[in-house]
Amino acid sequence: MADRSLPGGILYTTPAPSSGMNHKALRKARKSAGRVANGRVCEANEQEACAGESPSIDTRPIEDTVQYECCICGDDFIFSEGVAHCTEHFMCNNCVVDAYNAALADTEAFPARCCTPLPRRLVEHLLSPEVLEAYSLKAQEYYTPRAIRVYCAHESCRSFIPTSHVDNSHVCSTVAHCGCGTNTCVGCQHEWEGQEHRCIVSDEPGMRPKWMPEYSSSCRAKSCPNCRVWMEHKEACNHMTCRYCRHEFCFVCLLPWTNEGFHQDEGCPSY
Repeated sequence: MADRSLPGGILYTTPAPSSGMNHKALRKARKSAGRVANGRVCEANEQEACAGESPSIDTRPIEDTVQYECCICGDDFIFSEGVAHCTEHFMCNNCVVDAYNAALADTEAFPARCCTPLPRRLVEHLLSPEVLEAYSLKAQEYYTPRAIRVYCAHESCRSFIPTSHVDNSHVCSTVAHCGCGTNTCVGCQHEWEGQEHRCIVSDEPGMRPKWMPEYSSSCRAKSCPNCRVWMEHKEACNHMTCRYCRHEFCFVCLLPWTNEGFHQDEGCPSY
């Protein structure tokens, strides 16, 4: 911590930035406060000089010598009673907490922000461990593409399940474990029924899971006509054998494979 002298003789302490201050915002606040303070102290210093007294020392940070208007509630606060993420907006501590609670309650209000999202490092000293944990989970949901988000299959829960709770150890399914005790199949988003589970698929031809890209030359994926497990054809001929149920079929028309071999006469190429 260093002493800083303003014109007129009054000394102010200049501490390191607090956790709620953006460095650029802090510099701007100190310049503003310095200009205001200059006008306030001149008369007092003249009186002290005439009386033969030493310059007075104000132990407050210079940015706390003036007040700033909260961009949310409109009330005035000293700089250390709020958060300044950018150089244009100041938010009081109470409004910061309210913004985080609103973001947790409504996805449309997420993330908590002024003109840009508020960094966690500036506000974590204001929030409870429970709010920080809930906000971290909400952030995982928000920044996960909608197409691959997984929600609990239980009707009364429907909570977002993060990737840290996803289990890939099962042969035919990827399973997401919710805190309520429900296991959800990532593929079909229905409740997982154990090792015998098979994804519930639509009768519509070509219906694909939301998480899977459209069929293309770079993603040749179809489901086994017997067990419905999805597989990708990367190379070799169109004679396919499902690695799970061992069903043999033609990858082009999906008909069962026979001793007659390739279906070239019916328009299915060998490769």
